[in-house]
Amino acid sequence: MATLILCGWIVLGAAVGAFLPEAGRAHFRRLARVSVVYLLFPIVVCHVLFTVPFGFRTLSIPAASVITVLGTWLLARDLGRRIFPSKNSPDRAGFILAAVFANITYLGLPYLRGIYGEAAVPLVVLVDIVATTPLLFS
Repeated sequence: MATLILCGWIVLGAAVGAFLPEAGRAHFRRLARVSVVYLLFPIVVCHVLFTVPFGFRTLSIPAASVITVLGTWLLARDLGRRIFPSKNSPDRAGFILAAVFANITYLGLPYLRGIYGEAAVPLVVLVDIVATTPLLFS
């Protein structure tokens, strides 16, 4: 992970920065961001979902995640009412979203892969894509 960050820093800072004006560097950064979100991440998700053996474990992980997220949502909702008494407070909504939905894939995946190895990748994708994301969008 550190090597990837270093390579990105070198490309953006030294190689691209020397040849492109500021507008070109901003475009290159946007292109890198978009390629991660719309190309690399879906490739990882599809690879994991198509290679994970289907069984009880495949269904139990998202089910446990849904139960955990809904329970956390109930706790955060009640705690948010006590901290932010105003009914339509954007701070309360932000508090609930931050307390309930973790950034497991983008921030958590590299750490979990480093700690637990490749066995953690399917778990993270199943929890995030199959359980957490549909709850967030509903």
